[in-house]
Amino acid sequence: MILFSIPENLSILAIIAIWFFSSLLLHLTLFKIFLTLTSHRGIFHSIPMGLLFAELTTLLFYKVLYVDATFSITAGAFLFFGFILHLLLDELFSINALGLSIKKSFGSALKLYDKNNIIGTIILYALVASLYSIIPVQNDIFINVFNVFKNTALY
Repeated sequence: MILFSIPENLSILAIIAIWFFSSLLLHLTLFKIFLTLTSHRGIFHSIPMGLLFAELTTLLFYKVLYVDATFSITAGAFLFFGFILHLLLDELFSINALGLSIKKSFGSALKLYDKNNIIGTIILYALVASLYSIIPVQNDIFINVFNVFKNTALY
């Protein structure tokens, strides 16, 4: 996000330095705070949290960085699919196919709610619903996003 908000004429070395120092800053501050305030497989490890992060990403691109709606929604969609892939991989790794056993953590990654945090789940769903109402969705936006992928050569 930092790189999107600065001028485009930076050298590759400057871009790498910005990436490194912003990652270091995030890891030493926000990541530490996040780990102390949450549990690993809690409400943050759920499908609606992926939706909330996707909506926040879309709104950040659209409202803060002033990027067009098609790109903003595409960014949110990529974040959502990456989030879901993370949850799916967590579930797959909780199955031991060779030993035919299932770890205790099975079923705790890919979920729609956190049974240990019902209040947080209700708040999460309320946030998802309220943010959805301000996402920049036009009728043709999904056609535009599809055309971006359709016109991209993969070979």
